[in-house]
Amino acid sequence: MEQGLQMSYAVNDGASSSPRPTAPPSAAPALSFAAYDTLEHYDELIDERGQPRPQARLLVEALESLSSTELLTRQGAAVRLFQRMGINFAVYGDDHGADRIFPFDIVPRIVAASEWDWIERGLIQRVRALNLFIGDMYHQQRAVRDGVVPAELVASARSFRQPCVGLEPPAGIWCHVTGTDLVRDRDGQIYVLEDNLRCPSGVSYVLQNRRAMKRSFPRLFESVAVRPVEDYPSRLLQVLESVAPPAVRTPTVVVLTPGVCNSAYYEHAFLAQQMGVELVEGRDLVVRDGLVWMRTTSGFERVDVIYRRIDDDFLDPEAFRADSLLGVPGLLEVYRRGHVALANAPGTGIADDKVIYPFVPDLVRYYLGEPAIIPNVPTYVCQREADRRFVLDHLDQLVVKAADESGGYGMLIGPHASDEQRRDFARRINERPRQYIAQPTLALSRVPTIIDGHFEGRHVDLRPYILCGRDIFVLPGRPHARGAAQGLAGRQLVAGRRQQGHLGAGAPALAQQGRAKREWGSSMLSRVAEAIYWMSRYVERADNLARFIEVHHNLVLDLPQTDSESWQPLVKITGDEALFTARYGQPTRADVIQFLAFDADYPHSIVACLAQARANARSVRETISSETWEQLAEFQALVAHAAALPPADRPHDLFERVRLAGHLFQGIIDSTMSHNEGWHFARLGRMLERADKTSRILDVKYFLLLPRVQDVGGPLDDLQWSAVLQSVSAFEMYRKRHHGITPPRVVEFLLLDREFPRAVRHCSQAADESLRAISGTPRDTFRNQAEQRLGQLQSELAFASVEQIVAGGLHEFIDGLQLKLNRVNDAIEQTFFALRPDDPGTAPAPGRRPSDRAE
Repeated sequence: MEQGLQMSYAVNDGASSSPRPTAPPSAAPALSFAAYDTLEHYDELIDERGQPRPQARLLVEALESLSSTELLTRQGAAVRLFQRMGINFAVYGDDHGADRIFPFDIVPRIVAASEWDWIERGLIQRVRALNLFIGDMYHQQRAVRDGVVPAELVASARSFRQPCVGLEPPAGIWCHVTGTDLVRDRDGQIYVLEDNLRCPSGVSYVLQNRRAMKRSFPRLFESVAVRPVEDYPSRLLQVLESVAPPAVRTPTVVVLTPGVCNSAYYEHAFLAQQMGVELVEGRDLVVRDGLVWMRTTSGFERVDVIYRRIDDDFLDPEAFRADSLLGVPGLLEVYRRGHVALANAPGTGIADDKVIYPFVPDLVRYYLGEPAIIPNVPTYVCQREADRRFVLDHLDQLVVKAADESGGYGMLIGPHASDEQRRDFARRINERPRQYIAQPTLALSRVPTIIDGHFEGRHVDLRPYILCGRDIFVLPGRPHARGAAQGLAGRQLVAGRRQQGHLGAGAPALAQQGRAKREWGSSMLSRVAEAIYWMSRYVERADNLARFIEVHHNLVLDLPQTDSESWQPLVKITGDEALFTARYGQPTRADVIQFLAFDADYPHSIVACLAQARANARSVRETISSETWEQLAEFQALVAHAAALPPADRPHDLFERVRLAGHLFQGIIDSTMSHNEGWHFARLGRMLERADKTSRILDVKYFLLLPRVQDVGGPLDDLQWSAVLQSVSAFEMYRKRHHGITPPRVVEFLLLDREFPRAVRHCSQAADESLRAISGTPRDTFRNQAEQRLGQLQSELAFASVEQIVAGGLHEFIDGLQLKLNRVNDAIEQTFFALRPDDPGTAPAPGRRPSDRAE
């Protein structure tokens, strides 16, 4: 079963006075609903008479006013937007899951305002009751004692967490974020299909889908009052800050993710970015002295609120699974003491156990004294003997679900299953009846979807998201397409009144406080700083390799050497000549270019460098700008596409394109990233990598390019030194400084010039500026080993003269320079990235914001 992306919009029930959109001139006919067949299903846009439903009339008119070419063009633009932005998800067990773009269909679903108001009231009611139920189960268990829920079902629930007994979450709220799945049957009745109260995902697709739909149908949004969704991150941040420990005035909020391999990692990064908070992994956090701290580049900073996207089992190896490497040892005890808040609270899974689900209407009446507004789907609990017998006798008519699975796993769809599959599930049910429930198959409602140039219906459900803090807010949710493999329904709209929603007094101030805190603080996660540093280094390395290859390729056309002699120096630049020889033998033009540019198994090739750069960028998506991510993705795609082509078909100007892509990447970082600590780490990595590569090209020229001593000073010598300058884009700037090309002046310009951006001295100065900006150290003072080593390198370059360098041996000088650059890199790693408590029994040194807390 594929899941497509849909949207929920809120628009007025009545007709709009806005003029009907006119069709643009086009030779291609418009797609029409005239032949659209609902097949006796309830259709969200078209009624049984083939007419648009009142809330969908303007949408249908807009769709029919466009030619098929224009409509498909708009859909294609939205899909390309998703691809550029990396809006993806993963399906576990699918080899292609790591970068799978979320399916999108341009035809939205509309929900009328009056119906949405009913849904909203029902969901608020349901979340209130479920929060009370969870608290009751970990305390008195009144609902069990009074017979509302059978005791054996709670006692045998795998989602019941014994370590959570007695927990007191702030304000008694266990579920701060809930995603409830709704379906509509053939008769138009909406049911709750299931509740998701642990780590519900998908809200990022709602927000990004809305942005894509606004681009596709701007006039529709102008004509119809659409309920907004863009304020969800602000509302979520408000909820998270509201549950912080009471002594904290300006709480530090983080999003805890399992890491880049998680299926919902894109969402984790997106929400952290939109809220302006840190995205942390378990390895970024440490518990000391009853508090939670995160490792930053300036020490340890206390964490107050954790929006966790890790299941209970992996949250704390001391309390739950001892083999978990994803969580934070000791976290639950800190939470129990009230020194950190967790959202959602651990233990909430007891309320979305599928065997508990049938009892939710009874729990609503029990806790709230009122009937459930939205009904459940009729459900058979296989633990009950009578229900089990009925299920076993009707497996060909029912849907069977495993109690502890989600996302369609562990499910049998009886009418579409084979006899062998039904026998297998019958065996499972008899062996573990507590593990299974069954429901009748529903004729889910449908939405028109573009399939092969015409509209076909696809089944959908809807997941609204509910935020529970001081108030309860319901976000119009993400629909899933449930249908045949020919197509996906990629949208869902909820029609209703345009409402801003109630934030409560002071909510805007809370959001402003969160933003101001992130801008004021300078330190960042050590892991994030390291990833930005290496992302920048890898892009610079790819850029430099492209320069070497392009210039060298042009140079060898004028050289008398053999192919092997001409291309050997380029291999020597890498320092991996032995590896090349083992793989390729004698260097030839084709093999050297393959090795340096396209060999994915060589870790320093262009394609490998860009893969490493993107992997680092992916781990810090919440920190870098969307434009930075998109450009890096396009950069990598450019090289990957060329690598897949036969050598003869690769663009002749490929390496020029790579250089320009590298320029564009660095320019985007400079123009879209705040020039704070993250920007300085990117600049620091770029400058050190650039200094290293400039020195290497000089070293190779001095020792390897010149074939005979008698050629020194001759035309060939001038040609080669010109090529060296061109390799680092220095030829024009050198000419403005020195008219004639002489080796000493070239060496001086590329090593000792303070103004040229690729000269080693300029790079070291820029690196020193960024290093001191990161640590806050004034000039001429040194607080850490990285500053000391870089300062020593700067002093050596400042007092060196080209005469001394040449007299002492250019190769020896450059060899020592590269060694010093490596030592600077090692010191940066130890100073900023490898932060560990010196003694497990010693409290971490507090980081910034000592005055933000009430004592």
